[in-house]
Amino acid sequence: MIVTRLVGWKKIEIAIRAVAELGSHLIIAGDGSDKSRLRQIAKRKKANVKFEGRVAKERLKVLYQNAKALLVTQEEDFGISIVEAQASGIPVIAYKKGGQAEIVVGQKTGLFFEEQSDESLKDAIEYSSRIKWSETACRKNVLRFSKENFVRDLKTYIEEHAKKTVGV
Repeated sequence: MIVTRLVGWKKIEIAIRAVAELGSHLIIAGDGSDKSRLRQIAKRKKANVKFEGRVAKERLKVLYQNAKALLVTQEEDFGISIVEAQASGIPVIAYKKGGQAEIVVGQKTGLFFEEQSDESLKDAIEYSSRIKWSETACRKNVLRFSKENFVRDLKTYIEEHAKKTVGV
């Protein structure tokens, strides 16, 4: 499954080509200017891809619950879809650069692929299919992004910074 805006720099086509080669199924939730090009690639590759378009929160929840993994083909500062997938108990297979490297715990809550290429992603998908992922580990991993933890950490940061500034 992929959840993102459909724009060229996100390199979603590598996922389409990888699943086509594997004979796997891919659901893409999102919309954007690159949608028709991606549909053409899927058609040419005879890939089993379903474009869901923009989906409501309830539908997205169902998609996450039924997915085997979330694929992230782009470098992101922070990907809310990664946190949502982990909260739903599914692993993330992500390009190793960007914020996803701070969210996903490699080999525990997901895998990383090194290059933004069909082959690198395909290898990661194949490897992931041989792992018995723990829904609990995925869900537990994202608790560090909870509102309570954010507020606690922010207060601690402010208190420590205030002590340094005041010289206490």
